[in-house]
Amino acid sequence: MSPLVSVIIPTYNRGKYIEDTLNQVLRQTCKDLEIIIVDDGSTDDTAGILKEYVRRGLIVYHYQKNQGPAGARNSGVQAAHGQYIYFFDSDDMIEPDTIKTLLAEAQGSERADVIYGKAVFCHEETGVMLPTKYHYSQGLIFFDLLRKGNTISMGTALVKKICIGGFKFNDVFRPSEDFDLWLHLAYKGCRFKHIDKTVLKIRVHQTNLCGDRENIIAKTLLMLNDWEKRVPGDKRALAAVLLAQAKLLLLQGKYYACLAGLHKGFLLDKTNYQEVLLQLMKMIFMISGIYGLVFSRKLKSIYD
Repeated sequence: MSPLVSVIIPTYNRGKYIEDTLNQVLRQTCKDLEIIIVDDGSTDDTAGILKEYVRRGLIVYHYQKNQGPAGARNSGVQAAHGQYIYFFDSDDMIEPDTIKTLLAEAQGSERADVIYGKAVFCHEETGVMLPTKYHYSQGLIFFDLLRKGNTISMGTALVKKICIGGFKFNDVFRPSEDFDLWLHLAYKGCRFKHIDKTVLKIRVHQTNLCGDRENIIAKTLLMLNDWEKRVPGDKRALAAVLLAQAKLLLLQGKYYACLAGLHKGFLLDKTNYQEVLLQLMKMIFMISGIYGLVFSRKLKSIYD
């Protein structure tokens, strides 16, 4: 009989965390689980730590040459037999009832294909909790995702496996490959449901990528560039993609490219005029702020 939920844990040189991570899954109040650990070419003691768990039949252990988190998740999905997929990174933390809580919502009367909760960032050294402050969306959220950005942390969501279908994570987009998944599911019409409960703690440490803002912006732009090729005949979707790109280009200080994206997006879908005006106003303030700073420094240098 197939398990209800397949928990997919990609790991690479996380021997420091992997046993704690695995025990958190084993302590889940939902017991109808298949636990798949994809070891993405670890060179530390990960395999040795997991050997006893494999012997006892508690986990499915798959070792592969290093392909990055995307390749590890793809291998996990391919090996999974559950009706639902839960992606859990090997250095994160969950509550004992996390999967049960998400599953209860998934099996409720209101149809939903992706159920997700909230996450908090936990600083490894200080233990300080930093809650995420997002405006969460529900239902058909493709355009909301493009307008607001990625508001769904990987370990907060339970996804129907049938919805994932042939989707493949792309490591070129790392660390924004999860955003690509949510956009893919939302665009094909999957319904999302948000629950107002913290279900995940994300460890913040030197070897994870959650704090690398410039890299996240660059890789998200790369992913959105790819989305341009996926929706060429859908004017509304393409306009939304172009406007999402323009916002990120503005953050990078690429004003001409931002302006070009706003112009193209507006021509494709003029109902976005408010968003276009908002970004233009932001650009004006940013440019005026830069010139003001240069001018003040020039004055300072003259009088000094």
